[in-house]
Amino acid sequence: MIAIRRILVPVDFSSGSRPVLEYAAGLAQRFDAEIEVLHVLEPPRYIAPDLVLHIEEGGPQTLGQFLRARAMRDMEQLLGSVPQRGEKRARPRIEMGDVAQTIANIAAEPGCDLVVMGTHGRQGLGHLLLGSVAAKVIRRAPCPVLTLRAWEEGAA
Repeated sequence: MIAIRRILVPVDFSSGSRPVLEYAAGLAQRFDAEIEVLHVLEPPRYIAPDLVLHIEEGGPQTLGQFLRARAMRDMEQLLGSVPQRGEKRARPRIEMGDVAQTIANIAAEPGCDLVVMGTHGRQGLGHLLLGSVAAKVIRRAPCPVLTLRAWEEGAA
């Protein structure tokens, strides 16, 4: 029998993230697996991530710190919107780097048995110009990758 002990769920906080996380939670319950919910911050291309910002509520902080804190707030909101099943709680993880490569690198860590992620389903020129993070992860990850078509609200 296939053993799934740890499921990696990359999210981008779009409206499609919640259904993907709910699906992964259902799988985790069936296999008594842990879920690691990952958000990858892509470093700004033209602004140094160590640029210091002066923000009223938090005082001076780097752009990287600001982005990480904002992502953690979004992560907590997402995890709070999905009912937790069983005793195992989803573990949040925030990383910085190239999105597809970072997901593949984490999928290669010992104990990661499955990646469950959404795909926006771009086709044609949109796919050609933007590429597909999901397609890159499928090619690079050493473990199985389950993709779910993520429908944005208001999509036809």
